[in-house]
Amino acid sequence: MQQELIDEIYREWEQIKSRNPAISLRAFSKRIDIPHSAMSEILNGKRRISKKMGLKIIQKLNIDEERQKNLIDKIDSANSYELLELQDFKILSTWEHFAVLNLLKLRDFIFDSSWMARRLGISKDRVERVLARLFSSGLLKKKNEDEVERVSNHNLRTPTGIKNQALQNYTRQSFERGIDSLTETEVSLRDFSTLTLTMNKKDLPKAKKIIEEFRFKFDKEIERVPGDEVYKLVIGLYPLTKEITNE
Repeated sequence: MQQELIDEIYREWEQIKSRNPAISLRAFSKRIDIPHSAMSEILNGKRRISKKMGLKIIQKLNIDEERQKNLIDKIDSANSYELLELQDFKILSTWEHFAVLNLLKLRDFIFDSSWMARRLGISKDRVERVLARLFSSGLLKKKNEDEVERVSNHNLRTPTGIKNQALQNYTRQSFERGIDSLTETEVSLRDFSTLTLTMNKKDLPKAKKIIEEFRFKFDKEIERVPGDEVYKLVIGLYPLTKEITNE
């Protein structure tokens, strides 16, 4: 959502400049009703667009109603997620932490480490270590001796676009769990599909945006709280070919 809205701002900025080359960014910012300093930081990637500011910008842009609605829907979807800071993610970078957080959304959830261990197919000790980290990180809290709740109802999302060992390990674990499920889970309860294609590297940002939009749409239309089971959706896009360099 962030980059798509920035692209729309740039598009309008360029259109106005083509009609009036002398217009300044300060004047453009005033026209959009955003402080000049904020607009400069947004366009330079130094500031995230909040939901409130995003809605304000969309209403000022010269775009049709359908496009406005599309961007507003994406803002609502994006703001249903809470970014987990990298330093926090390093502590919680195994698949069990996110699985336990989602167990709380099941209709048959019981705050009992033995029950949770059976549901996830791991040891009771492992569940208790995961719970301890979730409590200490502030993602879980006890309502009483028999009940626990998530501190935030937002789904968590991990940092993206950076190379980090913890992120790589978590992604590797996610794919490995999928490989295990390929042979362990009944076909009617899972879905695996692949696609091999040729593409241009310049289209990679567009491809990533399409994948991101699909994930948001999938989550919005498929997740149910309470649910019956915890599922994992894993999507990977990577090159099969290697570049040949002339040495």
